Amino acid sequence: YNDQNYRTAWATYTGPGVDGTWFTSDDVFSSSSYRRLVYDSNDNMIRFSVYNGPGPDGTMFTDDDDIAGYREFTFNTQDVITGMADFSDAGPDLLWFTNDDIPDGYQEITMNADDFVEQAVGYSDPGVDLIWFTTDDPIDSYQLWTYNSTGLLLRETRFNAVGVDSSWFTSDDVVDNYIEYNYGPNDNRQAKSAYNDPGPDLVWFNSDDLLADQILYYDGF
Repeated sequence: YNDQNYRTAWATYTGPGVDGTWFTSDDVFSSSSYRRLVYDSNDNMIRFSVYNGPGPDGTMFTDDDDIAGYREFTFNTQDVITGMADFSDAGPDLLWFTNDDIPDGYQEITMNADDFVEQAVGYSDPGVDLIWFTTDDPIDSYQLWTYNSTGLLLRETRFNAVGVDSSWFTSDDVVDNYIEYNYGPNDNRQAKSAYNDPGPDLVWFNSDDLLADQILYYDGF
């Protein structure tokens, strides 16, 4: 943890090691579970790194640990998140966390007036100019979050293609799936229901949509 009591790293151990005793220095470490988190001066988490294992020194938790990839977050001047990008290639200079790291993809995030996430637009290709984070990057998909007047999350919807008008963010965009949330007295969450098929009528968001998964919260959530 750092001075603000935010977690900066964690790891999982899977065995007691040669001495057969847990919580000693030879415990077996699961390198794939090792994570590091970095924060900016305003305590926003700006990076989440995943590691393959130790580097040349053979010791974990040192600066040469073998990085598998990372996720980077961006914020505006009001400390509201605006995007995130995933990286698993250090780029031509072979150095991580530099400007030539190659993205796997990124999302542009929009928040509503209550600072709840409202839209996330995903990109997975740099476009014709071959430069990431420019206006010609083609949209891969996007998600919308819908809330009621008191801020309860009602629905998450993912769209994965344009419709017949060939334009994104219009009413005929192709739905990939959605999740619906239901609440009971005192706004306790009672159900989370996922749908990935519009059913026989081929129309989304009605009673014949096919349920893919459901979680019931009997005590509310």
